[in-house]
Amino acid sequence: MEKEELLDYEEREKEEGRKLLGKSVNAKHFSISDFYPSFHLSSDDSPYCGDLTKHETLGWNTPLWILLPFYKKIIVGIEPLRDKEAFEDRYGVSLRHFLGLIKDGHIIVRLNNPPMSYEGLHYLDDILEARPPSSLRSDAFSVRCVGSEEDFMSCVDDAEGFLRNLAWSGKYWKKPKAQSARALANLHTRLMIHEPEIIDYIKNEAKKSGILDADIVRLYVSYYYSLVAPTYRSFDGCHALPKEVFGKVVQKTGTIFAFPMEIGRFLTTKFELYCPNSLDDAVSIYPDYQKARDVLKRLDQMIDGKDNEDKIVDTTEELKHTWSEVANIERAKEMVGKISSYLGVVGPLASSLATVFPPMLALLGFTVLDLPDVKEVLSENIAKLGKPSHIVTVYDFQKDVEKWKKGRS
Repeated sequence: MEKEELLDYEEREKEEGRKLLGKSVNAKHFSISDFYPSFHLSSDDSPYCGDLTKHETLGWNTPLWILLPFYKKIIVGIEPLRDKEAFEDRYGVSLRHFLGLIKDGHIIVRLNNPPMSYEGLHYLDDILEARPPSSLRSDAFSVRCVGSEEDFMSCVDDAEGFLRNLAWSGKYWKKPKAQSARALANLHTRLMIHEPEIIDYIKNEAKKSGILDADIVRLYVSYYYSLVAPTYRSFDGCHALPKEVFGKVVQKTGTIFAFPMEIGRFLTTKFELYCPNSLDDAVSIYPDYQKARDVLKRLDQMIDGKDNEDKIVDTTEELKHTWSEVANIERAKEMVGKISSYLGVVGPLASSLATVFPPMLALLGFTVLDLPDVKEVLSENIAKLGKPSHIVTVYDFQKDVEKWKKGRS
């Protein structure tokens, strides 16, 4: 895209940001998704998350397709990388395949920088000409969060002052020093707005310990990805964290490079989910993972339903409880299976079960239990009685994973 077009693009983005900011001023509740209306993010699009790509300093390298089976949509931030080879190395897919994922609705994109940062990067023209929303929308959201343009600029000034001579290596960017410095200042600004005590901590540590540049970057990135990125990268949807940030690596298979925070950790550790080996593999198993996405959605709704304003909370105990309930279903199924085998027949002759499961047996429509597969289905359905939908979904998905793995082996 030519310079004049990018200038126009950027001015339009600034104007759109001002309009959206104006609309949100009197709103009792607002969210970052209000500043990206073209994404049409809603419960119908759940589960969705932000992308996880390559980070040169901290060393993680997560191909885009790793996350593909687990989410209905992935929000991908486009960086101003120097050429197509750098782009493909960072995102783990060819540009052609990347454009195909956009066309098929698997991913939606936004620019991680203002449009003028992409001057001269003509290999991105197919993306830029669609004029996706840019980080200027996130700046407008930040202004709304902090209260005023002046307060926002104060945070920006604080970042520029503290980070004057600090930037991480950005060899893939067209202008490494300037663009890496801007990226780090952006992390500082977002943390300053939402987690000011973290900025105080980083400053104190730097002053007290004389932390090296790379260590300061590590602090920024770790706190940003765990505390602020769930909003700015994942738009308050499911949030994925690289294992280096999360600090707990899945050891069982050695092939899972990244997984959704808490919810995904739960699914991954309990079900040992299959990790795709390539983009083609990820696309091919996408339909098979519909129930996985349903589990993510239901668990996310369950946790979010607590009306907890803190978007990053420790949900481990909640998920442990969910898993224990799933285990209870399994135990209940075994018990009911024994009862069913003993009775042999259900329906009018199963009056002895009426006090426990009054309408259930007739509604299921089963009449004979002498076939093992019929008995299994009936036992499972009885065991699900009274269980919350998210627990039933987890249980169903567990069974699907077992069958699916057997089919692939």
